[in-house]
Amino acid sequence: MDRYLMVNNHDWKVKFVSPYNPELIDRTGSYTLGVTVPSEHTIYLSNDLYGRELITVFIHEMTHTVLWEYDIISDIHRYSKPKYVIDMEELVCNIVANYGYLIFKSVYESLGGKAIFYIPTIIERMVS
Repeated sequence: MDRYLMVNNHDWKVKFVSPYNPELIDRTGSYTLGVTVPSEHTIYLSNDLYGRELITVFIHEMTHTVLWEYDIISDIHRYSKPKYVIDMEELVCNIVANYGYLIFKSVYESLGGKAIFYIPTIIERMVS
């Protein structure tokens, strides 16, 4: 079943597909667990994902979505040598997916109730 979400007033589709679906082949030609296709406003996720891995991959792909929707990708292109653009985009997405929870959790632990003004609602629920 497809899911839908809104990012920067644009509709995006989240599709769970077979891990062998060609949509999961990324820009480097490798099979991956998730792929974001900005031109289609679609995130493809392997339907083999579950638990923490699903959350990490989905956050990674959502970060791609945010980079494109808010044109942050232009900054990556501007500040990276062309041969490193994809690597830099992936690095940003990996930092958010792998360390974002730690960052928000630390802010919550440090600021307590004040953190509600800084931490997205979904993260607030996760650390409560």
